[in-house]
Amino acid sequence: MPPFRSSLFKFILFITATTIALTGCGQEEPEVVATDEPVTVFTPTPEPTLTPFPTPAGPTATPAATLEPTPTGIPAWYTGVFADVPSGLGQLSESNQIEAQLDPNLPAVDRFPAHDLYLLTDWPITDLIEQPRILAFPARDYASINVHAQSEIEALKQLLSEPEQIESRTNLPFLPVKSSPQAFTTLAQQLPSRNGDGIRYVTWYPTQTESNQSVELVYTWQGLTQNGRGVVSAVFPISAPDLPPPPNTGSLTDFELWTAEVKSIIEQLPDSSFTPSLQELDQLASSIFAQLPEPELLFDTNGKVDLTIVYPRNGGQTIIGQSLEIEGYLQPGSEQPVELLLLNGDKTIAAQTVVSSLDGWFQTSLSIPINIQGNVELVAISDNQTTDVAISLVENPNALSQSITLDRPTSSQVAVANYFLFFEGSLNTKLVDDTLTFGLAIDNCQTVVAKQSLTLLPEDSFWHGTLQVPNGISGPACAIAWTGTYGEPDWREIQVPLEVLAEAPSTPEIIVGNPQNSPLFPGQISTIYGTATRPANSQILVTAFTKDESFNADYSVSVQENGYWEFEVAIPTEATGRLFLDLQIEGDDDFNRLISLPIQTP
Repeated sequence: MPPFRSSLFKFILFITATTIALTGCGQEEPEVVATDEPVTVFTPTPEPTLTPFPTPAGPTATPAATLEPTPTGIPAWYTGVFADVPSGLGQLSESNQIEAQLDPNLPAVDRFPAHDLYLLTDWPITDLIEQPRILAFPARDYASINVHAQSEIEALKQLLSEPEQIESRTNLPFLPVKSSPQAFTTLAQQLPSRNGDGIRYVTWYPTQTESNQSVELVYTWQGLTQNGRGVVSAVFPISAPDLPPPPNTGSLTDFELWTAEVKSIIEQLPDSSFTPSLQELDQLASSIFAQLPEPELLFDTNGKVDLTIVYPRNGGQTIIGQSLEIEGYLQPGSEQPVELLLLNGDKTIAAQTVVSSLDGWFQTSLSIPINIQGNVELVAISDNQTTDVAISLVENPNALSQSITLDRPTSSQVAVANYFLFFEGSLNTKLVDDTLTFGLAIDNCQTVVAKQSLTLLPEDSFWHGTLQVPNGISGPACAIAWTGTYGEPDWREIQVPLEVLAEAPSTPEIIVGNPQNSPLFPGQISTIYGTATRPANSQILVTAFTKDESFNADYSVSVQENGYWEFEVAIPTEATGRLFLDLQIEGDDDFNRLISLPIQTP
């Protein structure tokens, strides 16, 4: 589960676990299903017209601020950003050009577009965790390549269009993306800048789990330029007098009480008691002027312009249930219709036609339904030209919608023909006929070659199952799960691309099949099972233990012909927390895996 809007308290309590897991109650261990003849060939239904789900209206443009610099300010102008730095707050450095990090496998905190970073030197407080800085991002680029940033930008737009909601929000938008949640937010208010609008507030981001860490408050201004092309983040560490340290009791209740106390103290302090003062920081934030470069038409050597989609970026992401901002261009000189199609293989997910302006540009937004998650193509068609970009439709990391999740297999996992493939996920929607079907598909996720169905209870929140990959399958494929029929309002589907190998790779790997959402029960015998990419009769050496070392046992487990293995563990009656499994392969001193499984809490 993404940590970006998780409870801080869950973060503190569970960060020490080897594997962070969702846990459910009352679920039985999965039955491993091995079939000689896997179910084959699922024929997709004919293409109906899918009615997009409505999305909230976007914000209105904010007039440019008309603030004048004060005589005490030190104006600083660099390419792209102007700021009027009050005396005593140091100096704004020249722009640092930060290179783009676009690898989709990178953690969200490390994935961003090329942007400008401006550091403030000679800051009035020292020994800082956060460096005082101003960052200017191209908004659509950031939103396109990082779904967490997209969620933050959309939240910022919504709050600026409905500022009366700012004070009631417990979590507020923050960029760049953080890997830990906000402990609290306070003193939030709308604050226009020279050419945009934003929100300023005070917050704290814990950097570790120890309770004796110091509290470094942060004043931040999160804003958008008037044309919506730029998102600006000002991050300024501040100090406040007489704040009590975090409690060292380890109690969740104590931590909640402490958080409320700190927030109350901060809210009662005069603005001048902070260092730097909030007045100075408001002056600095409101003076910011950010101008990011506009995209330009690209002409070929013959002076012609090809049909081009500028946004979204190829390989980007967009959130289901929201609007996808689309911008592109073609040959200028006349108004031309451009047909836009969002396709998942042979399924049409959304469609719209827009007319370009005389300068060749076209802009529109496409409502993305919540029905499907997975890889899609945005196709633009005009006259005899066609172009497309590949994007992924994903769940909002900060607000789950009415959807199905597929937590595994993941896109980084490799499946092997004739081996078992383990599935698990959660349910945030009502199933059609209480039935969830999961399977393996090829041909751009359109032809299902193996599938199984589960009948679940309405109160079930999690699901899991096992599927045997058919022989003769190799290459690109998709793990999928769905309920209902394509095109119907209650149809939901999720697709995760993965690679299928015709035979087991030489590189050893061990996968534990037990689902993280089905805990082991104290006082009972549980079957631990999985697969290993090792020849038949190879031995897996397992040490099973609990964190308090009240249980410790060794096992030697034989690998079967199709890589499957299993063994039984008698879970002690007094066992709590998690059961850790140290996995090794006999004769291979370089291989070692440590995983953990949840134990049911009494």
